[in-house]
Amino acid sequence: MRSSYSTDWGHQVFYRKGYYKDWKGHCEEGMTLGESKLPQGTYFYVLDKGEDDSLIRGFVYLNSR
Repeated sequence: MRSSYSTDWGHQVFYRKGYYKDWKGHCEEGMTLGESKLPQGTYFYVLDKGEDDSLIRGFVYLNSR
C-alpha cells in the first residue's frame, strides 16, 4: 500500500510506502510553519492498495489550533 497527501495545487506534502494511518498533518518537504506543521486548509489523499483499479481518493481538512 502507498499513501500520499497533496495540496489543492498538487504539491505532494507527504508520501509513504506501506500502511501508514497516523498522518498528523505534517509535511516532509516545503510549506511548513516552524517545524513540519502544515498550514490550515484542505489536503487531498490517494491510497494505492497495489491492486488493479484500487485507488481510494478523498480529502481532509486541517484546522490549526
